[in-house]
Amino acid sequence: MYINCKIFAIVFVVFVVYLRFSYAGSDRLRFFVHIPKTGGTTFRHIFAEDCTHTWTFLAKSPGNINDFPLVKALVMQHNHTCFQGHMAWDLVAMTRRYFTNHTIESFVLLREPNARLLSSYYYDQMVFNRTFAVDDYFSDHANAIALYLGNGDMETAKNVLLYETTHVGITEYYHETLAYLLAVGFLENYEAVVNYSTRKVRPRNDFDPLLKTAILFNAEDSDLYSIGLSIFFERQLEQFSNETTYKNAIIALNNNTHTCKNDEIGIGSGKCW
Repeated sequence: MYINCKIFAIVFVVFVVYLRFSYAGSDRLRFFVHIPKTGGTTFRHIFAEDCTHTWTFLAKSPGNINDFPLVKALVMQHNHTCFQGHMAWDLVAMTRRYFTNHTIESFVLLREPNARLLSSYYYDQMVFNRTFAVDDYFSDHANAIALYLGNGDMETAKNVLLYETTHVGITEYYHETLAYLLAVGFLENYEAVVNYSTRKVRPRNDFDPLLKTAILFNAEDSDLYSIGLSIFFERQLEQFSNETTYKNAIIALNNNTHTCKNDEIGIGSGKCW
């Protein structure tokens, strides 16, 4: 009897340890890498509706590889399954390397780089109520795709886009992006997606006097954006644009009026994008 109890105790301990370390194998983690001024604030609200426990990295304290212990603790101790916001790709990569038994999905939203840079410039002028020297500002804020996905190295960012990200979205095709994400199951809360609240992005002003200057600073991101467009249309939409969920979502998204609902404290401009 004593031996049987001892064996039972050993088996029980082994089982508990197994559950502890195999927990990673039963869960799905989703990451949204928010490159500034791409419509990511809107998407963060949509994404949060999809997740029970979400951690958001904000612009004042963007996530990087040094934040992996936090991510690890949130997953293993607090059941977080979604991570989003301003974070470097190496944090996603480290999580993938550690949680090898997880299903890990990632999403990156790209906006035409010169429109993104000009939007960032005018936004920061408004928020900080000051005028920035154009060349200095553009030098510091251009090539954000390369920065977020490749730590400033274009080739690394290119490889991330082509071979590591699960899904790529395009700001200028926001509704197509959302419908695609519903079709592939990255987003699951259909009603929250098709009824999202925001303002549509304003199109780039091709006559903006600063556009030519922006182009000079944004060469790397312009090439990366072209790659993103190819991935979006040729790899993604080509497969799913005829899928029923995609078709229904596009109709619903285009028929709805999406107004700005600014419920994020400190956003500054009063606009969601």
